[in-house]
Amino acid sequence: MSVDSQAKLFGQRLRQLRLTKKLKQHQLGRMIGGKGDQYISDLERGRGRPPFEVLCALAEALDVPMFELFCFQGIEDDSKSLKKKIESWMQGSDTEEVRKLYRLMLVAFEKRSRHA
Repeated sequence: MSVDSQAKLFGQRLRQLRLTKKLKQHQLGRMIGGKGDQYISDLERGRGRPPFEVLCALAEALDVPMFELFCFQGIEDDSKSLKKKIESWMQGSDTEEVRKLYRLMLVAFEKRSRHA
């Protein structure tokens, strides 16, 4: 995968995380040391290459571990294809695996509602 492709995926993930936290670009920019909304826009469009210090600040501002900025799996999939992947995985899973997934989902949705 090219650097440009990875930069675009990073940007999509950054936008996804920002929107989950209900932040505007200028708000996130302010939270990471006074960067403007254009800086965040460039990152989200895959046009910027943030230094390590900015990555740390983004993770802190978005209240996620840094690796979450790079979780690209499924980011380009639409809702229908994601549901299909989940259903396919569940069909091949035993009861204990489905229970684990269910518990993870409960934690994820509880965490999201606490930050809203």
